[in-house]
Amino acid sequence: MFTPSLPQGQPNMKFKKFAAALGIICLLLGALCLPALGASAQERGPDYALAANWLHLPQATEHPVDVFWVYPTVYNGQAMVAKVDDPEMKKDALYTIRSQASVFADLANLYAPLYRQVKISVLSLDQKQQDHYLGIGLGDVQAAFDFYLEHYN
Repeated sequence: MFTPSLPQGQPNMKFKKFAAALGIICLLLGALCLPALGASAQERGPDYALAANWLHLPQATEHPVDVFWVYPTVYNGQAMVAKVDDPEMKKDALYTIRSQASVFADLANLYAPLYRQVKISVLSLDQKQQDHYLGIGLGDVQAAFDFYLEHYN
């Protein structure tokens, strides 16, 4: 194996500049890539390829019409943002299927994604914080609708 050697006592300035530039490039690439790699599943949102992340999917598509149901806010938990599998939120969301979305049962195929909801107290925060928290659920619903269009429609 070839190992470059420097003359004794004489620093090779080109090599040092190259090593420094390479180090800076690696640091910059690491800073750009690590946040995306370190994002938790909660930050990324639900994977709508998993049936567990849907409140309701039709057993069979027997109707010519689909309804994409976004249930109203039902979350009343302790955390600022509900996990998509929060049992209380799911129970209350299922109630909206029975009490509200059931009107479509004989007419349409019902698709209802689970999405992360926020506490009502978010509305007392400043506008920037409201936008941040409300954007979480909005992003989930948009991702679910995109998945629906690509895979179910």
